[in-house]
Amino acid sequence: FGFGVEMSEGFVAQLEDHLAGGGPVDGIAKKVEVLNFGVSGYNPYNETELFRGVVQYFTPDLTLVQFCINDLNDPRLHFGASTTKRLGPLPEAAFPNPERGRTVDFEVSPLAAMCDRSALCRALLAGFLGSPRTPSNRDELRETFELRDTEEFTTEWSWLQGQYARLSELAHAQGSAFGVIVFPHAGQFGEERAGPAEAIAVMGQEEGFAVIDLLPAFRESGGTATELFLDVWHPSVRGHRVAAKSIARFLSQRGMVPAANEAAAATESTQKTHAD
Repeated sequence: FGFGVEMSEGFVAQLEDHLAGGGPVDGIAKKVEVLNFGVSGYNPYNETELFRGVVQYFTPDLTLVQFCINDLNDPRLHFGASTTKRLGPLPEAAFPNPERGRTVDFEVSPLAAMCDRSALCRALLAGFLGSPRTPSNRDELRETFELRDTEEFTTEWSWLQGQYARLSELAHAQGSAFGVIVFPHAGQFGEERAGPAEAIAVMGQEEGFAVIDLLPAFRESGGTATELFLDVWHPSVRGHRVAAKSIARFLSQRGMVPAANEAAAATESTQKTHAD
């Protein structure tokens, strides 16, 4: 989705340029198409359903999903603030921890969500409508925004592994390789521990999918947290640039995209077939 940046500045658009030969990674095939199915507020449950209902019919060779730490939070604010329709009751499987989710009675007002898209409307009517992005009490704030990257949240991490296992199975059944891109959050800068990527790497080993940890690249970029992020979760333009280069390099080194000489050989073979 690329919150806060232009579509052309997001890592997905940049990734296509890199994989097509316009980036810093040598030996990448020139003919590459990267399709962006990102939706604001989706979590791994939504991503799995999106692949099952839509993406698989595009027959991708490689399927990548982005993990952000708020994927483990109550999905209603993140998703609800992005739609003018009422969400209504969500299936239990959509909640990383259904028991935690039941403690919060939160629904976004469609009218407030529409108003939130206009600075003038917010200025005039915010006091009447309330903010669609702000929960009303401490419990809602905690359930919506808490960084769940510690061992306390075993239920959430078990849910995440189940979602990725299902998505990996669906992708492989369609002949698509599968990988998870782990984006760091701004709070990880200055910390020694590996954070979420370590746990997801274990999932990848157990479930058979690739894991791309972007934290080392972010740390090695020379940028500060405020330069690489717009807020706790969302990367800045510079952050997206770092991500795209790192992902392209990973895919090249792991052989998850065709090498340029392989593409050239395939083209030559096709030309000879046509000539015959």
